[in-house]
Amino acid sequence: MTQSNHPIPSIIFSHLPSTGTAILVLSLPLFAQDTSTVTQSKTIVQEGNKVELVADASLDEALDRRPDLAFSNISLDQENSGVSLSSIPAESVAKAEVLKSATPDLDADTRGSILRVKYKPSYELEKRILNGRVFTRYKDLYQSFGSLGDISWAQPIGENAGIRATFEAENVERGADSYDVDWGDAPATSTGAPFIDRITQTNSRRDYVTYSFNGSADYRFSEGNDVYLRLAYEDQVEDGILSTVQLRYGNEADFSSLTPEAGRTTNGRLSRFGSHWREVSEELNFTLGGNNTLGAIELEWRAQRNHQQEDEIFDHDVRFIRNGLDFGYANAEAKVPTAIYPTHDGPERYPAKNYDYSTDADEFTTEIAAIDLSWDDGFLKSGDYLKVGIKSSSDRRDVTRNLQAYDVKSSATIRLSDALSPFTRDDFLGEGFSPGAVPDGQLAADYLNSNPDVLELDALQSARRTFPGSYGVQQDIDAAYTMVNWQGERLRVVAGLRYEDTQLSALGNSVVVNGATFEVQPNRASNRYDQIFPGLHLQYKLTSDLTFFGSSTKTIKRPSFSYTAPFRVLDIEDSEITEGTPGLRATLYQNYNVALDYQPNHDFLVSGSIFYRDITDPVYREREQLTTGEFAGFELRQLRNGDPSSQYGAKVMVQHDLGALNPELEPWSWSLAYSYRDSAVAYPQRPGETLPLIGAATDHIDSSISFRGDRSYVQLGVDYRSESFFGVGETGPFQDRYSPERVLLNLKAEHKLNAKLTAFVDWKNLLREYETNIVDGPTRRASYATHDPWAVLAGMRFKM
Repeated sequence: MTQSNHPIPSIIFSHLPSTGTAILVLSLPLFAQDTSTVTQSKTIVQEGNKVELVADASLDEALDRRPDLAFSNISLDQENSGVSLSSIPAESVAKAEVLKSATPDLDADTRGSILRVKYKPSYELEKRILNGRVFTRYKDLYQSFGSLGDISWAQPIGENAGIRATFEAENVERGADSYDVDWGDAPATSTGAPFIDRITQTNSRRDYVTYSFNGSADYRFSEGNDVYLRLAYEDQVEDGILSTVQLRYGNEADFSSLTPEAGRTTNGRLSRFGSHWREVSEELNFTLGGNNTLGAIELEWRAQRNHQQEDEIFDHDVRFIRNGLDFGYANAEAKVPTAIYPTHDGPERYPAKNYDYSTDADEFTTEIAAIDLSWDDGFLKSGDYLKVGIKSSSDRRDVTRNLQAYDVKSSATIRLSDALSPFTRDDFLGEGFSPGAVPDGQLAADYLNSNPDVLELDALQSARRTFPGSYGVQQDIDAAYTMVNWQGERLRVVAGLRYEDTQLSALGNSVVVNGATFEVQPNRASNRYDQIFPGLHLQYKLTSDLTFFGSSTKTIKRPSFSYTAPFRVLDIEDSEITEGTPGLRATLYQNYNVALDYQPNHDFLVSGSIFYRDITDPVYREREQLTTGEFAGFELRQLRNGDPSSQYGAKVMVQHDLGALNPELEPWSWSLAYSYRDSAVAYPQRPGETLPLIGAATDHIDSSISFRGDRSYVQLGVDYRSESFFGVGETGPFQDRYSPERVLLNLKAEHKLNAKLTAFVDWKNLLREYETNIVDGPTRRASYATHDPWAVLAGMRFKM
């Protein structure tokens, strides 16, 4: 599945193959057993945005075959959904379509394209269905194997009832290397070039054991009147370790030698950290809904409650530190600058300095009630409809942190050599080097807890890292809409209005220091705003082969409501502070899209579009170096609103069955999707300058070549993204941040062994590209990289 924060309308060449692996078009209401009826979409959908579903597989697997489809939201029976698409089998889907812009019956907070999925009632199944997968996941980073599996069962019970269920289990290892390079706030006076003041090398290793269930029961009282119950549950246990090596070089005055390419300090600080934690989480989603029909009037209703609880059972963080050292760096302009360690750097030289013990509780609850009423085939003429609806939703998050920060007394005898971690990295970042010895957080914590006399509680730091990070926040949204569909001989119009009223309230804590003492005080925040969101969608049949599409919509992107709470989180290792922004405003979008579809026959489709978007109150992350006060030397990171901006672009996509050119090439197809977008925005800290929007690559190419035989399917895909603007510098272009261009190569293959077994392999990132890569300034010097090289999924699909 391809997702984009700023998806744009598409130009598509599409061909629906007539042979090969069994395929189901998602726009059909029935399954492969019965394709006689086509459901008219309630909104306007371009032909190229329909998806083909792989028989006996999940919705997720079908979307993996369409890298050209971009969407940033998933609507499952009208509601934004966090349900895994891998848990939705083909047999449970009545209709799915990608909408390029939101219609008034959907939440206005859509930000772009929406994958709209409607479940199929299980009583419509013709027979029992039982299928699943068993597979393994090979992780190149640790040369480790994980085990995964799922099984789906669906069955009608008589003519008016049915049930379905999907069970999933996963035992996998995840992790990554990261390399963080911090530069001085200004070039060195001696060289006029940037210099490094800190390098942080981190490796994370996390083991996950996950069990999940997704099921439903459907009952039909009479034709057009039914009720359904849906339940999704997930239980997960995460065991994690984190190893960090950090070199702090100090100020320019601390360097004994400094050139644009290298430097050496005589007053450096070298820290080796170790963490071990365990987190358990549970998520329960419950939905009760139904449909009632009286003539041309249809009533849809639903009530939904989602509850997620994450508890950090323990987190041990131990730091072994040496000060006043002589070490350096070289190759400052390289992709990965080289850290040069002290001559004598044995683990026995590192005493334990700090120990933190923490527990966290994070509870998230969503409650939704909605009613939709439509008048079909009775409004004006057949095919038209009038639709109205109301909805009320409430989101609540409560975070409770409890951290105890200790200094380790000099009388402690423990050294890094007494608590070495067996998990070391010999090929860090895939660059063939090791950061050296790192501590085992649990082993060090066991020693310290068994010798409590060597620990001294830092009450102020404990309070600063506990209370300001604990908060409760609630967001309530009430909405109402009306929309109409008018169907003429050649023209179709969908138009309407949506009204949303948003209320926010939050309670946090602040720590006020009074000399040698401190006190904790409540910190309250609230906000309220409302908006009207008009929408107009047009479809006009110019000729039998050519169709015009157009839309004008207003949408909103609310910031994650947690970030509107008055919280503060201190990161001691990296000297960073993250704060909430109670006054943060939602981003508003005025969107204009036009498109053309050309379809001379069933096997060939050409579609094209362009878009323009006015953006009010875009959100970006501001970084400010604090020079005064109790947190002098820390970097403050906080979301802010920018000035009005605009974005525009176009997309070209080609999907072509090569058999149309030569019958011998019939199993082969080729696709190419190219998108272009540009933007202009002025940021408050850089008056008079016009810069791009953060996170939007100018050029994006998705290309693939596929072979689809009677029993086999192979796809090789290339994903290219050009450089994008990542962060605005506070002092000027010297601190601007960019994400460089990236190329990903992915391979998918499957072979049907017999009527019941299909072998498959999914190999991601064959070129071992960095997962994240950030560079700074005009010279694009190294800033931050995360390396999570290729992983391979391989296994078997079965049906019974």
